[in-house]
Amino acid sequence: MTHTDRDREYRVRELHATLDRRMEALENNIHARRRLRSASLLTAVVALGLSILGLTRARDALVRGEVYPELEMRALVLRDGEGLERAALRVGEDGNVSLSLRDDGARARLRLSVLVDGSPGVSLLDENGDTRAILGFLPDGTTTLVFADAGSIARSVLALTPDGASRIVFSDALGDTRAAVGVDGNGRPEVNTMAAIEGGS
Repeated sequence: MTHTDRDREYRVRELHATLDRRMEALENNIHARRRLRSASLLTAVVALGLSILGLTRARDALVRGEVYPELEMRALVLRDGEGLERAALRVGEDGNVSLSLRDDGARARLRLSVLVDGSPGVSLLDENGDTRAILGFLPDGTTTLVFADAGSIARSVLALTPDGASRIVFSDALGDTRAAVGVDGNGRPEVNTMAAIEGGS
């Protein structure tokens, strides 16, 4: 065998060795990825199993008339068959709690809320998302019922105050008060009318 032949054979062996090392590294990488995928899948299956187990236990507890200890989350969202949000119960970053119900176009139409100051309220919204009616209980003990027009202008407000007075106020399309009728805390009737502002209706 000549010197040239020996060099050629050496280079061939070296090439084979390099290919073997690369193949071994590739196989190890593939096995590692498979183990990682298997671990991820196992983790997902375990998490799903725990969730199902928790819901099953909750269901069984309800069937038995028991109270399930606790189920914690920041929001609960219900979606229809098209994936549209139809209802949501949320605790906002500001501390306000709300339950929102939506129509088949995912537009909010009814909202129940409790503000961070403890004030509860119910809002009715139209198809454009404008609030048209609000029933609320204020921190000072006043109960209010507000009706608004399509432009979200409050047109009439009914209020019952802690001292027993009840009043209803009517406003024009600009939101300016035009009339008020009520009974004060002592039972005396009140009727007030206001002239239209210059340039108003």
